Amino acid sequence: MEDRPAAAEDVTEKDSSVNDPFLEIALVQLQKRLSRGEIPIPSDEATPDELAKLVLDEGVPGVAKEFADDMIRRRRATVRRDRKWEKGFRRRLQNTWGEGLDRLWLLLGLVREAGEQVNREDRSAAIASQDFVWDVLVRLHGRACRTGYEILTLLDAGLASAAHARWRSLHEVAAVAFFVKEHGPETAERYLLHGRATAFRAAVENNTFAPRLGYDPIPETEIEALRSQRDGLRARFGPCFDQDNGWALVALGISCAPDHARRPACRASFAQIERAARLDHWRPFYRMASHPTHPTARSLEWTLGAPENQMLVGASDGGLADPGQDLAVSLCQVAVALLTLRPTIGRLTVLQGLRNIADDAMDELMKSNDLVERRASAEDRLWRWQDALLRRRPR
Repeated sequence: MEDRPAAAEDVTEKDSSVNDPFLEIALVQLQKRLSRGEIPIPSDEATPDELAKLVLDEGVPGVAKEFADDMIRRRRATVRRDRKWEKGFRRRLQNTWGEGLDRLWLLLGLVREAGEQVNREDRSAAIASQDFVWDVLVRLHGRACRTGYEILTLLDAGLASAAHARWRSLHEVAAVAFFVKEHGPETAERYLLHGRATAFRAAVENNTFAPRLGYDPIPETEIEALRSQRDGLRARFGPCFDQDNGWALVALGISCAPDHARRPACRASFAQIERAARLDHWRPFYRMASHPTHPTARSLEWTLGAPENQMLVGASDGGLADPGQDLAVSLCQVAVALLTLRPTIGRLTVLQGLRNIADDAMDELMKSNDLVERRASAEDRLWRWQDALLRRRPR
């Protein structure tokens, strides 16, 4: 049997009462390294903090590597097990929500096709006339379709809270589309140029943190070019143009005085854009969709799709109705903004058809939601009944 240094034995005995398998393995690894003379033996006067540091520096890294290597070797069985559960869950989810989700996929596909047709039919004329409003609405329509695809993918996975968080972005797209359409080409041009004005601020921020991120900074020549670009746009549109939503200041009637840096009034918020677009009645849903986006205290207390008094750490078959219905409405809103810019009888007919499909999808989602709630209520009654039986005293 191999002799062990006394100090190493003390380390093992000092922590042998700790019920931590990783710590026990780390101590064994440390013991072997001490025995082989790979690391110096601590003195008898070593403090608990010094011994703990020895374990963390010399024992834990090896155990962590063994753990990671073992998990990677066993990954196929682990992943196969998880994917098998996922496949079964999605099948059950489709059995419950499939009618509504299928209609949402149909709606998304038709909205996308309508936008593609508008793009084909109107692009040449829009380019020739420099129609900035058309350009903005077509691009926003494309983004709305992509966001809708993301939302539906999350709904198919049973991730209602994440889907609602993505709907938050879709609602912003709809509000901006209506706002730009109403305020015309000047606002549309400002919107298109705004990204160039904010590029300088983003580049400066990038260089501020590049060393900590391990990135190469943007060359100073590019920084100066972006600064010059920003200053030119400021001179044309106002000194606050490069601020968040600065493109909307004039349309909102917000003036930018010389002392703008000290006047918060010359700032534009999305809430103001939303109100001007007459979509502020969606603010309660927008706020609800913000909970999974920000780590507020409310987000810890309530999660869409989570059973009462339980913390949701993965997928759930509950809560899909709200994000699904909101998706249907917002997709139709974005379609309305684009297809009514240059309306035809055919486009108006398509919009009415999209509305009918959206209504049908929302009805099906509510049916599924009622079914899930009835199941949850029945399960809750069952658990309460079992709990009452367990609590009964024997006679």
